[in-house]
Amino acid sequence: MFQSSSDFGAAAAVREAFLTQAGFCERLGSPFTALLCRVLADGVDSANELERSILAWRGDPSPCGDSLPLRLAGALHALVRAGRVPALAALYPPHPLADPPRLLAAVRSALCENGAFVREFLRHPPQTNEVGRAAPLVAGWLEIAARTGCPLSLFELGASAGLNVIADRYAYRFGDTPWRNEAAGSGADATGAEVMVACGWRGPLPPLDAPLQIHSRRGCDRHPWT
Repeated sequence: MFQSSSDFGAAAAVREAFLTQAGFCERLGSPFTALLCRVLADGVDSANELERSILAWRGDPSPCGDSLPLRLAGALHALVRAGRVPALAALYPPHPLADPPRLLAAVRSALCENGAFVREFLRHPPQTNEVGRAAPLVAGWLEIAARTGCPLSLFELGASAGLNVIADRYAYRFGDTPWRNEAAGSGADATGAEVMVACGWRGPLPPLDAPLQIHSRRGCDRHPWT
C-alpha cells in the first residue's frame, strides 16, 4: 500500500510515543507496561484497519499530548479485565514477563478481534489512578491536622476511581519511616494485603503523630467510567 511522507511521519511519531512511554514506565517501576509499549512500538503495522488507524494518529500521540500509548494500554487492560481475551490475560501480571514475540501475537489477535471496542476506547483520554500521589496529599493533611486539631472534609475534583479519596487508609513509608493511620479502616487490596505507599522523602518529616480524622469525603468526575 502506498504511503505518503505524512503517513510515514505520523507512524514515526506514534512509534516514538510508545518508546517514550516505555521509558517513563521503566523509571516508575511498571515493567509490564514498559514491555507492552516497546512491543507495540516495534510490532504494530498496517496489517489491519485498526493498526493502520493507530499508526495514522492525526493528533499528538506523545505522553505530553493525546497519550496514545496509555489509551491503547488501557483498552487492552479493559479487555483483559472483562475476560474477553484469555490468551492475552495469561500474559498479564501477576504472570512473569512474557516473551516479546508471544506478547505481540496475543496483542495483535486481541486488536483484530475487538476492533470496534478498542477504536471507541481510543476516543477518550486516559484516566490514571495512581495511589503513589497520595503520599504528598497525606503529608499535607497531617500538617493541617497538626495546626488545626480539626477533622478534615475531603473534596476531590477528577476523582475517577476515587483511590485518593481514601488515601488515609493506606500504609506509608516516608523515606525510612513507616506510618499508618490507626484511626482509619484498612486499605487492603483484593488479596487482603495492605496497600503500602513508599516514597522518597527529603527534609523534615510531616507531623506523623498528628491525629488525622476524616469527617467526610466526596469525589466527582466528568466522565468517571472512561
